[in-house]
Amino acid sequence: MDQYADIVKPKLVKAVVWGLLLGLIIAFLLYFETILKPLFIAFFIWILIKELRHALGKIKINGKAMPSFIRGTIAIIMILSFLFFQVEIIILNARAMAENAPEYHEKVQNLSNFVSKYFLNPDVKKNIDKWIKEIDVPKLAGVFANSFTSAIGHTFIILIYLIFMLLEEFVFTKKIRTIFPEPTHKFREMVHVAYRINDSIRKYFMSKTIVSLLLAIICYIVLILFGVDFPVFWAFLIFILNYIPFVGSFFATLFPSIMAVFQFGDFSYFLYVFISVEAVQIIMANVVEPKLMGKNLNLSPLTVLIALALWGYLWGIIGMILAVPITAMLAIIFAQFPESKYVAILLSEKGDVAD
Repeated sequence: MDQYADIVKPKLVKAVVWGLLLGLIIAFLLYFETILKPLFIAFFIWILIKELRHALGKIKINGKAMPSFIRGTIAIIMILSFLFFQVEIIILNARAMAENAPEYHEKVQNLSNFVSKYFLNPDVKKNIDKWIKEIDVPKLAGVFANSFTSAIGHTFIILIYLIFMLLEEFVFTKKIRTIFPEPTHKFREMVHVAYRINDSIRKYFMSKTIVSLLLAIICYIVLILFGVDFPVFWAFLIFILNYIPFVGSFFATLFPSIMAVFQFGDFSYFLYVFISVEAVQIIMANVVEPKLMGKNLNLSPLTVLIALALWGYLWGIIGMILAVPITAMLAIIFAQFPESKYVAILLSEKGDVAD
């Protein structure tokens, strides 16, 4: 009996310590949200700028690549212009939806009256009216717009972080070499882990960005063909929500489909738009994305769902977008230490983790 107690007690203590540590980390993330969220957004933009700068380096002028400074400047202007343009699109479309809301509700109300005539039960109309009231597309779009623009609202802080990241990347390696002129084996292992984390996150974000952009363009064309209002807004919504695994693509399809019902006052348009957009989503997710992304981040579906719930609770939509790369980064770090390797195994897809 004492032998079992000697085995269980250390494990129980370790579990309590990990629980307390997790609680402290969550409290830290909540308390310093206004500082950390812009930092992570800046980090994401920095990765995109680095990759775009690298891609511009492949363009030759008279057989020579553009200087790094010029490529970096062009990449910064392109990325920031795209973001600011999309923020303006969100604000303008949210206002337009609010202005057209009475017209949309009138069309759906007429549809409700038409449907209720074919049912003797008076509760049918009441249930339809309740459904219409609860599914308010302009309101839902406004919630999303407020959530996203509030994250971008810290523009000045994000730009400060971004500037220092861009400046630091050119001298950081030199600083490390100065601090560690004769690197030890342990130090080389740490550098290797850092490179693995950077490579995994870079590939994930770039693959997701390319797939999301292609998806948004195709869905924009589909929505134009059906004549759905605000196709640019819905395309941008699809672009953003595609970063959120599992649930993101579903809601990105659902919102414009519901919008079609409000706009045309016809339930059949819901099916037309939903099936068309969802078909594009499925093809991109199962054919294009695996080819671009290659080896995944080695996270189980349950881990991804829990990460989405946790980070969504902490930081909203931005947290859900960052949930997968942050969790993958933690899994790589946990795999490096014997004391925490079992956590990495639990987070992994099939229990295989690389040291």
